[in-house]
Amino acid sequence: MLALETREQFDNFARIDFNRAYDHETLLAATKRARDWISEERGRPTKDHLDQLFDGVTELFKGISGADLKVPNHYNKQPKTPSETVLHAGHSLIDVNVSYHTTVKAYARFT
Repeated sequence: MLALETREQFDNFARIDFNRAYDHETLLAATKRARDWISEERGRPTKDHLDQLFDGVTELFKGISGADLKVPNHYNKQPKTPSETVLHAGHSLIDVNVSYHTTVKAYARFT
C-alpha cells in the first residue's frame, strides 16, 4: 500500500533515506492516506439528504406545542399523525415508492 502511495515520489525505493526530511514527510503522508483509506466505512452509502429531511421535520414539529414526534409502526401500515405524514411524504419524494415501514426504520436509524 505504501509503495503504491509513494510510487510517484521515488523512482528507486532502495534510495529512500528516512533521515531526510522529504522522505520522512512523504512516508508520513502516505501512511495517513493509507490509514484513512482503510478506516473508511463500508456498506451502504450514507443518505445525508434523508438525514437533513428528518432533522428539518423534527425541528419543525419540536416548535409546535403538543406535536407527537414518535414514529411507530402501525397495523394498517399508514401514518396517523401529521409529523408521520410529513416524514413519509418527504421520504417518498426522496426515495420513490417507499413504504411507511421503510420510513419508520429509516427514522429509527436517524434518531
